[in-house]
Amino acid sequence: MAVLVVLCVAGWLPAPLTADRPQSQPLRIGFTRVILGHVNQNDAEAALTVWAASVARERDLNVEPISTVHDDLDEVIDALRRNKLDAINLTYFEYLQVAAEVALEPIFLVTVAGAFTDEYLLLVERESAHDSLAALAGRSLMVTDEARMCLAADWLDLLASEAGYPGGARAWLGDVRSQKTASSPVMGVFFGTADAAVTTSTNFDTMRELNPQIGRKLRVLARSRPLVTTMTAFRKDFESHDKERIFAALNDLHTSSAGQQVLMLFKCDGYVQVDAAVLEETQAFVSRVRSLWDGLSARSNTPPTAVTQQEAP
Repeated sequence: MAVLVVLCVAGWLPAPLTADRPQSQPLRIGFTRVILGHVNQNDAEAALTVWAASVARERDLNVEPISTVHDDLDEVIDALRRNKLDAINLTYFEYLQVAAEVALEPIFLVTVAGAFTDEYLLLVERESAHDSLAALAGRSLMVTDEARMCLAADWLDLLASEAGYPGGARAWLGDVRSQKTASSPVMGVFFGTADAAVTTSTNFDTMRELNPQIGRKLRVLARSRPLVTTMTAFRKDFESHDKERIFAALNDLHTSSAGQQVLMLFKCDGYVQVDAAVLEETQAFVSRVRSLWDGLSARSNTPPTAVTQQEAP
């Protein structure tokens, strides 16, 4: 069941109605549970409340934003079909499932370090004997369960195939442990508690800037193509008298102090509206993964994951 969060601030009321100013409309924005990850819901609610009120004032938007958190994609699809949701924040895989049932347009992508795609890195210790994908057979790996890592397990399956293990990552790697923070997998390799780690290039760049020893001790064994991992998508039939200004407010979210607070909470630096063609490279990646799945009879009914993931101490 969705958790309803009404985004309003005590003392803030919509501007009074005039002959040429229509009654304010609700703007229903949904989040999947996966996209929120480990973000504290109270923190998210407070930040979104401030953003909604601030943007409404700054842009003179005649809307009443409402946010809902959804655990189930069928619920999201139903809400979009019945016009109970105007926009949904979700991962790329979730987008594929929802877009197969409901037309979604336009699409906004979050930017991190100026890029709206993520590149995954497979990291190993520089002086280790793990100088090839095959050398990692049976070895331990750490990965974070953040939303931006939603395609990491599938990338590992492709790497397993390249390493000569057509059975996927389960047949290739040993123990795979899921971590809650982006830094944990990298530090696991740095301190020798894991043989390898998967992280994003932006996360690795940030960490080695803060601690140059990380860059000196670790090296990149493999790098993925740029992939779209998370997004905000509107219903194609969404209508509002403030629609274009709502879209402009998202594009300019980074220009207000309240917007920057929201972006900081979700560890990104902006939003950008894109054409659906931008998703084509990621779709090609997913198609390649699905071809691999089709070739694995043991996995014909369920998508593969790296291995059964365990929470590391």
